[in-house]
Amino acid sequence: GEGEHTIPEFCEAVRNDNPINKIKGTRSKDAAGVIHNNPPRQLVNVNDVIPDFSLFDERRFMRPLGSKVWKAMPIETYRGCPYKCAFCNSPAQVFIAKQKDQGLYTRRKTMDTVRRELEAMVERYNPNFLYINDDAFMARPKKEIKEFAEMYKDFRLPFWCQTRFESVDADKIGWLREVGLYRMSFGLEHGNEQFRRKRLFRRIKNKVMIDKAKMLGEFELPYSVNVIIGMPYETRDLIFDTINLAKEIKTFDSIAANIFAPYRGTALRKSAIDEGWLDPSLQATSFIEKSILTMPKPYLQPQEMLGLQRTFPLYVSMPESYYPDIKKAEEFNAQGNEIFDQLSDKFYID
Repeated sequence: GEGEHTIPEFCEAVRNDNPINKIKGTRSKDAAGVIHNNPPRQLVNVNDVIPDFSLFDERRFMRPLGSKVWKAMPIETYRGCPYKCAFCNSPAQVFIAKQKDQGLYTRRKTMDTVRRELEAMVERYNPNFLYINDDAFMARPKKEIKEFAEMYKDFRLPFWCQTRFESVDADKIGWLREVGLYRMSFGLEHGNEQFRRKRLFRRIKNKVMIDKAKMLGEFELPYSVNVIIGMPYETRDLIFDTINLAKEIKTFDSIAANIFAPYRGTALRKSAIDEGWLDPSLQATSFIEKSILTMPKPYLQPQEMLGLQRTFPLYVSMPESYYPDIKKAEEFNAQGNEIFDQLSDKFYID
């Protein structure tokens, strides 16, 4: 469930020494060890609540970005995601909400609500940066992006957001760049179209990504891209399809390779369990830990994934003549570490 009403109700119950075993949207264990599975709570109206960050130490909001440290505040302009990616648990949240008759999980705030939230944030906390933590900020009707840009002229704080390549165009970027868009992040995920369509449920063509990236470069907009490695059915050859696409995209200034985490409720987790590659009792807690999948060769092995993760930016940024040395740098031993340090020095200096 969601916390806007559940957490205050729980806190009030504790404060007044009342029972907590009937609060909707929670599970609780009483003194006798009995677990109470309470009914779900209806999803909140996201236009009704203005977040309150007053309990947080101001230092909590200091964030480095783009060679500066900002007082950056978060804002959510919609909750949920309209896409159905196989590696993400947002589709499961939509399904659960529908199954439990809680309402529509994906909800957009009105621009009046966003304005009220921004006004309160500026008055209370005086930030100099905003990060929009929507799953895909621009995956909304184009007219709403224009409405946001018009409304945001009254604030003009530099801001960051994330979205997908297929949801951007020159109009949207132009409107937002004018009012403070500072940088963005994009999910590239994988470079092989067939794999991306069949396994990840993403239908975008590589050419679309390349064309959109060229447009972002023309705006001189700084942005990063994220890829996932070590997904079920992935081989080393498939990893190099992603490397080659990243080389063609070119205009980003940073790239992050994340090891696949089989989150509960995702289609890819189910695939891994069905194949016998994942113990159903295991749960990954981070994108950067060692993979918990046990796939047979030629699929990627956990240690191989770690080596590819640390060298991925080198493969993307350096000519193929360096590939033999980069492959040696995948090894976590004295020679591999020394070569990795040498290549990293060259990569960062160049």
